[in-house]
Amino acid sequence: MSTWTYFLIALYAMALPCAARAIMQSRTPQGAAAWTVALLGFPYLSVPLYVIFGRSKFNGYRIKRQALDRRAREELSRIEKVTSHEIPCPRNLETLVASVTASPQVGFTGGNRIKLIVDAERAYPLMFEEIEGAKKYILFQFYIFREDQTGLRFAEALMAKALAGVEVNFLYDEIGSTISGRLFSRLRNAGVKVAQFNATKGPQNRFQINFRNHRKLLIVDGRVAIAGGMNVGDEYLGLDPEVGAWRDAQVRLEGPAVMALQTAFAKDWFWSQGKLLKAQWDPWCPADAVADVLCLHTGPVDDRRTCLQAHLALINMARKRLWISTPYLVLPDSLSDALALAALRGVDLRIMLPSRGDNLLVNLASSVYQAELLAGGARLFRFDAGFLHQKVMVVDDEVAVVGSANLDYRSMFLNFEISIMSTEATFISELAQMLSEDFDKSSELTLKDFEGRSFGRRLLERSADLFAPIL
Repeated sequence: MSTWTYFLIALYAMALPCAARAIMQSRTPQGAAAWTVALLGFPYLSVPLYVIFGRSKFNGYRIKRQALDRRAREELSRIEKVTSHEIPCPRNLETLVASVTASPQVGFTGGNRIKLIVDAERAYPLMFEEIEGAKKYILFQFYIFREDQTGLRFAEALMAKALAGVEVNFLYDEIGSTISGRLFSRLRNAGVKVAQFNATKGPQNRFQINFRNHRKLLIVDGRVAIAGGMNVGDEYLGLDPEVGAWRDAQVRLEGPAVMALQTAFAKDWFWSQGKLLKAQWDPWCPADAVADVLCLHTGPVDDRRTCLQAHLALINMARKRLWISTPYLVLPDSLSDALALAALRGVDLRIMLPSRGDNLLVNLASSVYQAELLAGGARLFRFDAGFLHQKVMVVDDEVAVVGSANLDYRSMFLNFEISIMSTEATFISELAQMLSEDFDKSSELTLKDFEGRSFGRRLLERSADLFAPIL
């Protein structure tokens, strides 16, 4: 037999187990069928794509987390002290809390302070202030960390605290960030414990780039946390001339809810380093703090589709108002149907998107969902005052959400995300006011904006939507 024949035999030998795995593990029958046909019909193209993009469960992380459970019973019992600060389920949020605590995770905790922080011009100075005030330890985790002027300022601040004796743990996603060997060595030499998340660690994960740690998180001494949708880089300050002004949102937290965020970091750190996190696990309750807060951390290790289910619960509870801001809108069917039902029952459904997206495939695929939402009665807006990156939601006057999760397949199924939810009236009011002002800075879309598209354009959009599960 020729070399080409041996090559084809080897490809099919790989394609058959991949097809079997796709049948057993794909999220939908359509996805399983598509992968099976592609793997058996075009193995030379589809086998490499399946190895890289085909998986939807990050099993290596789950196994490592089980090892953490076995090795750290005492530590986990201290972590679980935060459950003593859980409160009875807030009104109208039973389905949301049930979807979260089934994971299992901590539900709503009382006795917190929560403050909305709009844009990096306000968030970064506050982050530097918290870093400067650290006494014991700093947990610093970002999907994107740019080695530019802004990133180097943060690196210098972290190194200064490490040299002063503060424990500094710096975790970044190696797909989203690129840190040079020189800076990596400087951080390490200064005493900063810096590490990649290592999504590709382990023989099963070596070639995949599907799973990304999309979390953005700063925790200081277990007392204060700043989290949301904002990464670290010059563009977030509007310093990139190609992007211009940048719209984003974070929250500052104090109280027992910080422990829920710290738990997420501890699990990620153990996956990355195989070591337990040295941290304070006794929840701190600031005086006169009254906010009820739920911190939801989700990812492809969840036994349930927790991120999707939580968003479905939020959408389905809306009766008067559902205001959403997301930079990426590529909807799983269940989310699309839930939003359509919200519009049908008369909810004031508004979704704000960037005027100009930063990903061509996502932009094309998103147009499909935008047209369908408009036809169903939703109101869509394109933000004209810069690049919109905030991921926020206001449901009636009941709950407000700020986090890292977009309304797309990747956040619902593939990324590690964090969403902070609160029923505190002032927080809801502040977030609603921010969105109201942003709607005023936006152009409202109508069906006429989509009716004149050529056949070629519509074909491109539908073709891009075929890649929705990995966009």
